Amino acid sequence: MEHLVSQLRERQLLIVLDNFEHLLAAAPVVTELLRETSALRILVSSRSSLRVSGEQECPVPPLAVPDPRPAATAAELAACESVRLFAERAAAVVPGFRIDDENAPVIADIARRLDGLPLAIELAAARVKVLPPARVLPGRRPAGDLLPDARPPVAADAALRGRPGQRAAHRPVTVSDPTWLATFRCHRRSASAYRRGRVLLAGDAVHIHTPAGGQGMNTGIIDAHNLGWKLALVAAGRAPDTLLDSYGAERGPVAADVLRLTHTLVRYGTMTHPVKRRVRDVTVPALGRTAVIQRRAARRLSQVYVAYPPGPLVRPDRAGGTPRAGQRVPDREVRAGSRVTTLHSVLRSGRHVLLVPAAHAAGLRADPALWPYRADVDVVTCDGGTGPVVLVRPDGHAAARGTPGSMEAIAGYLRDLFAGGDNVCHGA
Repeated sequence: MEHLVSQLRERQLLIVLDNFEHLLAAAPVVTELLRETSALRILVSSRSSLRVSGEQECPVPPLAVPDPRPAATAAELAACESVRLFAERAAAVVPGFRIDDENAPVIADIARRLDGLPLAIELAAARVKVLPPARVLPGRRPAGDLLPDARPPVAADAALRGRPGQRAAHRPVTVSDPTWLATFRCHRRSASAYRRGRVLLAGDAVHIHTPAGGQGMNTGIIDAHNLGWKLALVAAGRAPDTLLDSYGAERGPVAADVLRLTHTLVRYGTMTHPVKRRVRDVTVPALGRTAVIQRRAARRLSQVYVAYPPGPLVRPDRAGGTPRAGQRVPDREVRAGSRVTTLHSVLRSGRHVLLVPAAHAAGLRADPALWPYRADVDVVTCDGGTGPVVLVRPDGHAAARGTPGSMEAIAGYLRDLFAGGDNVCHGA
């Protein structure tokens, strides 16, 4: 501050401070500059007075707005200065924009609802790049919603007042040109439905949350994976339209869990209580170095932990072992015919995969219950003795399990899915 005053003390300058209502806390700096200089003048535009010594207020009236006459023509409305400003700013972002008989009443209404405030009108006009004028101000939105609220007037130079001839002590203020300004807000929202008829939502279109943990990309990709194979079967006529209802039924709970996780991460990351912050800064790094926490965090953040609940596309059983129905099946080496490959490579075909222990391969290939679905299911074998037979969905989750001689769950799943049984899906 001392350096700034020394540079301005004897100079004759006019400093313009625009939209100062956002910086009312810095009003003592204005007072100090005026107090310590002799020829400096400061012109401030603000929706709130600074309440400093020597301040002279010059109210600037808003632009004129059109009369609410229903018979006014487009030419008459365009002659109003507030409507003309909207049109000029709109044409700057949408070349060729002009006022016509259709949009003139809408723009006139916008100007009236924004009380003729130039900045509010300019901000509203900029939206015509992505919205038609009729949707720029939905409902009864007042001008204050487009302009950040100014802080209430305060006696800004009170901190500098003291006994005559004596400067009040105050904290030093550094004034510089900002290189980047932004506002960060955490949103936590989710659509009430993933499907309405032929419209399906995925990714950020259906859920939005803080970027903490990088969960938005994972959730959106898995949304698409869950929907893609179902949509392909329905489009090809191989499965009924109701199959698409399972998309929201399975992914909705996952998104809700992600929203809770990201909200918790932000809440702990932004806590302001000094004792809680200290506890966090000590315990989180210590726990993060343990192998158990690292494994759990990796599974949670990568979302490989996701398991879909029992339903038409997840047929549970009482047998032990993993992967259980609904869980993600880890990648492993398998044999497709005479070719050695991996399970996830085979899944890229977009079909279901029947994972069979090598010892049971010959018998299951001849199983009459599976024969009708041979064109929709790839059969691969794996080493593993006499483990369960696992039917893996195209998105990598186990659909059902069985054993030689007990394939009812797998056969029932395939029958309902491809034959359009009544149980194929019911969900939100």
